[in-house]
Amino acid sequence: MSDEVIKHVTLRRSALLSVALQLVGLVAQVGQQLHPVRGEVLTQEFEFAHEVADGRQPLVVGAPEAQALVGREVVAAQFGGRIVQTPVLETFTDPDAAARVLDEITPLYERVFAEPPYLEGPRDLAGFLEGYEAFRTMPGFRLVLARSGGALVGFAFGVLLQPDSRWWNGLDVDESFTREDGSRTFVIREIAVAPEQRRRGLGRELHAAVLEGARVERVTHAVRPEAEAAMRMYEAIGYRDLGAKPPAWEGAPVYRYMVR
Repeated sequence: MSDEVIKHVTLRRSALLSVALQLVGLVAQVGQQLHPVRGEVLTQEFEFAHEVADGRQPLVVGAPEAQALVGREVVAAQFGGRIVQTPVLETFTDPDAAARVLDEITPLYERVFAEPPYLEGPRDLAGFLEGYEAFRTMPGFRLVLARSGGALVGFAFGVLLQPDSRWWNGLDVDESFTREDGSRTFVIREIAVAPEQRRRGLGRELHAAVLEGARVERVTHAVRPEAEAAMRMYEAIGYRDLGAKPPAWEGAPVYRYMVR
């Protein structure tokens, strides 16, 4: 699309875009009152639109936010948005292939979890690497990587809970609920998204991709309660909170255990 065409379309659509943004803001306000979780998501999408307008956020082709703003090229022209490539997802189930990409995953893990509220250091990284080496050989292992322009910008992986799992220990749930047979529950061990890729739906895409084809009764994940954006995302996609406890390792912080 030439600069002249973009300018012409922009002038004709500017009023429509302005009204659209006002409507999104109104829906977000009403949504906050009627349904706090979904209302919060709508509010974030409304704020995202204005961040694009101010040049503080790039506009991602194919992202839900871009589609919601009535025409990707038009919005990019109207807001001066920088159009960037939607990340490409790749799935791994082979443990050897998963081992080969660990060198890519490690620096992203360090960068994501060095931030608040995690503030992880070398000891935490060592624990992650040790856990990853064990998880990649477990039944049901699935790893999904997200790359943009060749760079790793997100990952997720999980396994099937086995009969001897201690995942549910310490939670106030019935024994029948905690019983595992090796195919009942898929646990998402990690989801990480690079800071520059957040609030664009990549976390949800990774979540959906790591569960693709999983024939299980339920899915579970543990989340730090201080990670408010992550908590909101899981609540918005149907997870319920089972309670809080620290994991099994020494000095572990408290996590909220969620299931859907």
